Amino acid sequence: MMSLAYTSDYKMTSLAYTSGYKMTSLAYTSGYKMTSLAYTSGYKMTSLAYTSGYKMTSLAYTSGYKMTSLAYTSGYKMTSLAYTSGYKMTSLAYTSGYKMTSLAYTSGYKMTSLAYTSGYKMTSLAYTSGYNMKSMTH
Repeated sequence: MMSLAYTSDYKMTSLAYTSGYKMTSLAYTSGYKMTSLAYTSGYKMTSLAYTSGYKMTSLAYTSGYKMTSLAYTSGYKMTSLAYTSGYKMTSLAYTSGYKMTSLAYTSGYKMTSLAYTSGYKMTSLAYTSGYNMKSMTH
């Protein structure tokens, strides 16, 4: 398991993944740009959402287990919600002002990843309760 989190001026990067069930969550801001990538290769869930300038693009799909994706922009705010009901995967990412919050978890294999910025501060929490891993960085 690896967890990497840091801030550099306005840039925030959070990387957390487990190799057991191949869950990867990557979220970062660069200037006012926000990118959130989360996927599992085990059950082929992929969620990609990013803003470039004031433009937002969201791509999310599952190959198999009933996936729903909602994405919209309102002013400078971006919200992306993607989940599967089959294996209970939920990914929520949004910006409000310069703040970015990314939440992704599966309840099937108990993986949770939470990363957000508030002002210039970044907090990343990632853990799996199935395989007894916890990582908290400020």
